[in-house]
Amino acid sequence: MMMILSGFLAKLKGNMNKVKPIGIGLLGAGTIGAGVINALEGKSDLLTERIGRPVKLMGILVRNASNHHASSNIDLPFTENAEALITSDDVDIIIEVLGGEHPAIELINLAIKSNKHVVTANKEVMAKHGMALLHNANKEGVLIGYEGSVGGGIPIISALTHQLATNEISAVQAIINGTTNYILSNMSAGGGASFNAALNEAQMKGFAEADSSYDVNGDDAAYKLAILSSVAFRSAIHDEDVFREGIESIGPEDFIYAKELGYCIKLLAISKLEGQFVRARVHPSLIPMDHPLAQVNGVDNAIELEGDLVEWSMLQGPGAGSGPTTSAILGDVINIGQKLDSAGLKPNNIEIASKYKSLPLDDLETKYYLRLHVKDLPGVMAKISRVLGDMNVSLATVIQKEIDDEAESTAEIVITTHKSLEKSMQNAIKQLKSLDVINAICSFIRIEDSGFSKS
Repeated sequence: MMMILSGFLAKLKGNMNKVKPIGIGLLGAGTIGAGVINALEGKSDLLTERIGRPVKLMGILVRNASNHHASSNIDLPFTENAEALITSDDVDIIIEVLGGEHPAIELINLAIKSNKHVVTANKEVMAKHGMALLHNANKEGVLIGYEGSVGGGIPIISALTHQLATNEISAVQAIINGTTNYILSNMSAGGGASFNAALNEAQMKGFAEADSSYDVNGDDAAYKLAILSSVAFRSAIHDEDVFREGIESIGPEDFIYAKELGYCIKLLAISKLEGQFVRARVHPSLIPMDHPLAQVNGVDNAIELEGDLVEWSMLQGPGAGSGPTTSAILGDVINIGQKLDSAGLKPNNIEIASKYKSLPLDDLETKYYLRLHVKDLPGVMAKISRVLGDMNVSLATVIQKEIDDEAESTAEIVITTHKSLEKSMQNAIKQLKSLDVINAICSFIRIEDSGFSKS
């Protein structure tokens, strides 16, 4: 029996070798690109088994092919000619891992026009041009896989387009930037590191780029939220529709006070349907210690969803790095590869319409946290309360502590509010800044402690 089975497997493998391979054109050979190259080589047998056809790397687009040839220990098909690679008859799938908007968008459009399927991990391109790309791909009869653009190793796009497709998703709340989550986790732990110290450690460990502004200012998470929201609500949410605020102004003191109040601090990406509108926002938030997202630390990501059938669901996993992103990319390759030989293949990219308009933040109603440095004088709290009261902002808690400052008598006041309108709080902050008893408004953070089924 074993001999018969061995003979059958050998014959099957021999037949596989005669099958025309699926040709891959790889755009980019950076950190993610190198991961894809290694995985295509190291997992070639598994890919052949899962797809039913072998996969072959036909070309790798780089800026300087001679440098790459010199540094590579194996003979790889490096090229500087993007058009020749993309339009080659031997290439079936283009994998784009260049990053950035240009020239990635132009090359992806060329691939679609050249009747090539596309796999991309480019969050900026999909956030800004995803609706048009999916529409054009459907017209040309090709598929676009973009699982790697959000959440790294978390299969969230697949979940939204397949497993949860019968749900009407009403809300998304997520931690979708591993760099900022690592920084905030570090600042909240033990001795309470400063922002700069936590950022330096993240850079030393390879969790943050040398220029990390794209992460810490909220842009990266905003791109990802635009993609998530568009897929979840089947309505185009553009990156400029997403309000964003970074984590640079958060100090170690905020974590101490947050813990005292029963909260932790996370950079949240939140989008919710409100009638015929969507409000999408990225900003630091205080969330209760027992909230599921409060337990997501380090470089992990997590995504909460509300749907009419599933009610509540959360996916969690590694959100960044070569391994998780490569996993997502090759998952898309397998999905497309399995469909290439299907009779009557038709594109099944979801169509994203423009069903909902975007809401500004002005009429958001939530709770707020304020940390102020004030002159330690009689009547200071009365002046602050008067300003907030005039703006219809009601105080929930007040913590006041003296600061050891030899130059002048200074106090630190921490305030949390009941639910108030964003525009009321912004107006109140302007008024507070004009008070002669206020030295500085150190922190202003929104509080998210309701709205999700399991929160």
